Amino acid sequence: MKGLMDRLQRWMDDYSIRKKLLILYVVCVLFPLVLTDAVILYIVFDNEHQQQQKEFASIASAVEADLAYTFEDAIDFTNSVYINRTLNLFLEQSFSSPLEFFEESRRFSTDPFLGNMNSERFQVMFYGDNDDIVNGGLFYRLDSVADSTLFLEYQQKDRDMTVIFNYKENSINVVSNRTIVMIRRMDYYRDLQKEKYVVVTVDYVNLVRRFQDMRYNAPVMVCSGDRILFTNDGNLRTKIDYEYLTGKENIRLERDFFICGEPFRILIMQPSGGILPSIQDHFLLILCLILVNVLLPLALVSLINRSFAQRLGELSTAFDRMDTEEIEELEYIQGTDEISALMWNYNQMVRRMKELIQTVYKDRLEKQGIDIARQQAELLALYSQINPHFLFNVLESIRMHCVLKKENETAAMVERLAILERQNVEWNTDDTTIEEEVSFIKAYLELQKYRFGDRLSYEIDVSKECQSVKIPKLALVTFVENSCVHGVEKKSVPCWIYLRVYWKENCLIMEVEDTGNGMDEDEVKLLNHRMNHVQIDDIRKKKHVGVLNACLRLKMATKDQVSFEMESEKGIGTFLVIRIPESAVL
Repeated sequence: MKGLMDRLQRWMDDYSIRKKLLILYVVCVLFPLVLTDAVILYIVFDNEHQQQQKEFASIASAVEADLAYTFEDAIDFTNSVYINRTLNLFLEQSFSSPLEFFEESRRFSTDPFLGNMNSERFQVMFYGDNDDIVNGGLFYRLDSVADSTLFLEYQQKDRDMTVIFNYKENSINVVSNRTIVMIRRMDYYRDLQKEKYVVVTVDYVNLVRRFQDMRYNAPVMVCSGDRILFTNDGNLRTKIDYEYLTGKENIRLERDFFICGEPFRILIMQPSGGILPSIQDHFLLILCLILVNVLLPLALVSLINRSFAQRLGELSTAFDRMDTEEIEELEYIQGTDEISALMWNYNQMVRRMKELIQTVYKDRLEKQGIDIARQQAELLALYSQINPHFLFNVLESIRMHCVLKKENETAAMVERLAILERQNVEWNTDDTTIEEEVSFIKAYLELQKYRFGDRLSYEIDVSKECQSVKIPKLALVTFVENSCVHGVEKKSVPCWIYLRVYWKENCLIMEVEDTGNGMDEDEVKLLNHRMNHVQIDDIRKKKHVGVLNACLRLKMATKDQVSFEMESEKGIGTFLVIRIPESAVL
């Protein structure tokens, strides 16, 4: 992000004030104006769209509820007829003569339920596979309509009950050639084997008129697939066949619903009107407001540009004179803004430059004094290296003296001590290989064996693949030293120290184990936390300073990817595991 801002700043530095102000006008005035107007228009149109969608959803729900209510009585009637055993038996009954059938059928006209089966909203007819039925009134033989288009369409749907919007070209109905027919198979009683159907004809004209009287605020179509069953556009279309969707309709909402298992679609079209015509009516006023918003800031930017250009030109001329070594102050400064302040500062700078010319030689003398101090510090650093080398020479002289006196054990101990001291002093690099670290550990443990005698034994097992791996210098020996000081030293019986280094599951594993005095549970828990979360401030504390120092250096070397896990039991010993992922190994 900072680099991008720097590049933009360098790019802007190459433009004149006039171009910068123009960019400011476009970016900070014109573009925000266009963006704001676009966002406002989007919000207005989106709100109108959301409002329309809610209204369309309400219209669709109302249409669905109205159609459900229209067919509810007819469906309830078919449900009652479906389980009416008397009527089912009548449709299968044998009659000796048409007169007997006529007299038996008259009984149903006096039935409170069946007597009112025909109403203004729908009409009912029954069809049965019975040759004794005389066609007329409510009852008809099935063979009289079995080959009709209506029943063939019913059989194709393969449902016990369905709704069919039918069109009959040569209908005897003078009002409408369109009908809505509900057909249901009457097979509730399994002991009655003959086919029987109840056919309910819903008044199409009454349904459409009631639908159009609802006065919805948008054009609505009810379709079966792509066939338009009826609309609310004011045209009944009862004498012509059903029309189909052309694909050019501006459908804003579509909802599916079912009647008797038959799928239907409610389509809500885009209504006329809305906010766009209102914007068109006030176009001139909106255009005037836009011009004011564009031209007024442009005029102001032009005035600001003239104010900048004149005074900055004078200042630029004054700086150009400095190339000819003519350092002169500006005589006339007008205004009190930042450019005027810059001109006053220029005059102050000229006066200051004349003063600084007189002090340049003094600064050079001070710089020479700093160089001399640095050289003295380097000499002191060289002197500090003489003492350790003097110590190594003395130790080597003692070792050779012991060899000459055939005091081989003392000579070996002095040699190991020299190795330890040299490792402590040579810090030209902070890293060492595990092989070098292990040799240092062996020297340290041999010195400790000289101290503890038979009380200390050790075993070192380092995989060959790990010997060349680098770790921070003196990191591993610190944990071995901790085992000697806090484990072996505090226990009077013989103890063992084990060191193991190997690869496992893409991790470098370093284990330090001792059979020394051990620690209690609380101390182990605290030390585990301190090792895994060590900070530089923890090094200042007195206890376990060496261990925490080694942990901190390992964490810094592995970018905090090392983990430490310590287990210990009082009187039994301590077991430490150090894990370093292969990706974090030096």
